[in-house]
Amino acid sequence: QEEQRLTIPSTPQKILFKGVDCEVNGRSDLAMALYLHGMLQMSGGCESNALRMLRDAGSKEFRTIRGRMAKLCPEQAMISFDYLCMTLDPGYDGSALRSAADGGDPLAIYYRIRMDDVEGDDPCIDVFASRIPDELPMVEEGLRLLARRRDSPKAEGYIEQIESRKRLKQSIREVFVKSRKGDKDA
Repeated sequence: QEEQRLTIPSTPQKILFKGVDCEVNGRSDLAMALYLHGMLQMSGGCESNALRMLRDAGSKEFRTIRGRMAKLCPEQAMISFDYLCMTLDPGYDGSALRSAADGGDPLAIYYRIRMDDVEGDDPCIDVFASRIPDELPMVEEGLRLLARRRDSPKAEGYIEQIESRKRLKQSIREVFVKSRKGDKDA
């Protein structure tokens, strides 16, 4: 009953604190579910804690834990779970993550990039970059990893587009502030 009333806090920091509280109080399944939700918001602390919990459980328990998490978490969080298991155990079956990436899921593509499983000219980069306005921090980090690891011209081009958008936004803000202060040229 209590598991069904679980509310997910709005910020990654609050999710992390609530997850630690659940873990300390012996509610490890709820803690893991919270950490997986925190990973969806790009929380490194939540990722570290979830990794630690999985490492402590051992790779033989991954399937059991996944079954329990599937009842508490949405599909996106399960993609994060599969990514963590694949990083800890190279023999883990990551077919759900791979099929999600092949289907164009940006989170799954991001995790494949982090696992160094995407080539520099892979067509999935275009699908991934199409999420720039919606999921900018994740996409930007993934593209930077690709540019650094794979020397990807596609990724470098998208990074340049992101940088030019940021410069344009900043110049618009500066002009707006000047006009508010009475600068007639602005």
